[in-house]
Amino acid sequence: AKPTSAPQFPRTGAPMPGTKPTFPVTGPRIWNVPHLRNPNFTGRVELLKALDDAMADGGTAAVTQAIAGLGGVGKTQIANEYCYRNRGRYEIIWWVHSEEPAKLASDYAGLAGRLGLPEANQPDLPARRDAVRRWLEQYGGWLLVFDNVPHSDSVREYLPRTTSGHVIITSRDQNWGGIAKTLGVHEWSRPESVKFLIETRNLGNPTAADELAESLGDLPLALEQAAAYMEQSGRTIPEYLQLYRDRSAELLKEGKPLSGYEHVVSSVWSLSFAEVERESEAAAQLLKICAFLAPDQIPLDLLALGAVKMPPPLREDIRDPLERDRCISVLRRYSLVEPAADDISLHRLVQRVTKDGLAHEEMRQYLESVTGTVSAVLPSDVLTNPAAWPIYKRLLAHALAAASEADEYQVLRPLASWLFDRCGTFLQATGDLYGARQQLERGLRIAEGVLGGDSPVVSPHLSNLGLVLHLLGDLPSARQYLERALRLAEEGLGPEDRSVAFCLGILGNVVSEMGDFHAARTLLERAMLIFEGIDGPHHPNVAITLGRLGLVVEALGDLRGAIELHKRALHITEGAYGHEHPEVARTLINIGACLLAFGDPDGARQHIERSLHIGRNTLGPDHPDIGVTLSHLGLVLQALGDPEGARVALDESLHIFRRTLGDDHPDTRAGVALLASLEAKLK
Repeated sequence: AKPTSAPQFPRTGAPMPGTKPTFPVTGPRIWNVPHLRNPNFTGRVELLKALDDAMADGGTAAVTQAIAGLGGVGKTQIANEYCYRNRGRYEIIWWVHSEEPAKLASDYAGLAGRLGLPEANQPDLPARRDAVRRWLEQYGGWLLVFDNVPHSDSVREYLPRTTSGHVIITSRDQNWGGIAKTLGVHEWSRPESVKFLIETRNLGNPTAADELAESLGDLPLALEQAAAYMEQSGRTIPEYLQLYRDRSAELLKEGKPLSGYEHVVSSVWSLSFAEVERESEAAAQLLKICAFLAPDQIPLDLLALGAVKMPPPLREDIRDPLERDRCISVLRRYSLVEPAADDISLHRLVQRVTKDGLAHEEMRQYLESVTGTVSAVLPSDVLTNPAAWPIYKRLLAHALAAASEADEYQVLRPLASWLFDRCGTFLQATGDLYGARQQLERGLRIAEGVLGGDSPVVSPHLSNLGLVLHLLGDLPSARQYLERALRLAEEGLGPEDRSVAFCLGILGNVVSEMGDFHAARTLLERAMLIFEGIDGPHHPNVAITLGRLGLVVEALGDLRGAIELHKRALHITEGAYGHEHPEVARTLINIGACLLAFGDPDGARQHIERSLHIGRNTLGPDHPDIGVTLSHLGLVLQALGDPEGARVALDESLHIFRRTLGDDHPDTRAGVALLASLEAKLK
């Protein structure tokens, strides 16, 4: 049972008498703040006091404080300073980069490992996220910092409900009613700006500092960038001010006003860009490549694998670790990137300013490089290839960003369509069906716009989307897409093409679930003949079709025939993939269900428990397939006279369906009915 009051985090690392401490007793036991303490932190006395006062309010719910304001105004620096000033107050201070959903989920779930939670090694992010949140809801003495949150819905599901911990959110969004109290952040006062410039450059020229602060609008990010440039170039404040005025005149000629935040920062960064261009052509090219990717955790080691698509000299330098480090060093010198291991991150405004500075033809060239590089690294066989999933996880946000840019600027749109399709298929394979649908629809829209709605090349997009709609329980829409995909494939590629067989196989599944088993059998038998003719009788495509056909034969009342089909599918699948693969797990479920219907619950349990073991190891604990397996296990345990075990399995299954599929999905509704029926029998 949950404790009535949130206990404090146990200091399990506290030293025994006569031993050395295993952690600094004056600071948090768990700390991942990514930034060093800023020695030039200026002002913000009242804001920090207001933040301290807000955090002093306690109770049974977490204290959540949003620091809101324009980008570049210093929200992150305030949160960072609060963490350092209050190190002795918390047992845990955990920082979560929150601008992109994938990074938010990954950072938050990373706390599971530091806490030593059992779910830490699971590949499924939602499972690790939920485990972390449950832990936080039971203990106090912690501080979470969600940095650069786009809007309230982004973090709502990550916030602990009942606890005595603290949460800081930094965001441009001012609307946090119902989730957090909002602390508005504005530009520095003029004395703070002047103090910062003089102390940072160690120059006593308050008049020039005042003029520069005026020109930069007292914006902390712009002032910090100017200070970094002066430090690297050795320029004085008056020299920098004159250079800024010269560049500002150029911007005015281009019709860009200087009164807005982004234009001020653009002016400052454009000076750094010029210095980077002078020092290293490859570093400048790397910055332009990164401008078309997601801003956080850009995996340079993976991009190096597709470097043949990049322009020289970056094509060579990014593949050489030493030269790559030199490029990063140049960019780091001007505070344009933040490196970490083989990844780099850069501010979204750096990306925007970089893109704005490109001529149309240069922008097209870099978009071609980016989309070509990412597509060259991503494996195409993602659906049944778990070995490809780690690559997709690291590149997912960047592939989607590159595809979105290519679509927006009408560059390499067929390749953008392919990227959306592959990312959608990856999301389907790993259990995010709604995310998969969104990306597959984007890919289909582009393919139809570029190729026309009657092109046979559109057929795979239609069939992939039809498969996801089938998994989401929308059978009429799935059938509509699949029948169109089948028609295009038959007309454009011929009746014996592999694409035709793929459409027939998925369509057979859909028609079967709609109750027309004889029509489904005809479709599936035709698909199997095509696959056997093209790939041979022992190919995984044949095994998948055999499994679908086995379900139809079972529905038609031939249990023995169904078991034989499923066993043949298992033999092929294990031969192709080994004994630990999601397709093996799915085939074992089919065999177990048939054995239960045949009156062999012990045999059924053996197959289903093996399926559950494989599924959890390969898909994680929160995949919809695990929910299906647990549903079957619940039915088997009922047949074996273990109603309590059945209830546990069905309850866990229902929770998985609700988290991943929602309350309206057919699997969720079936799970509710199964559990209700069991509960009624137990009364």
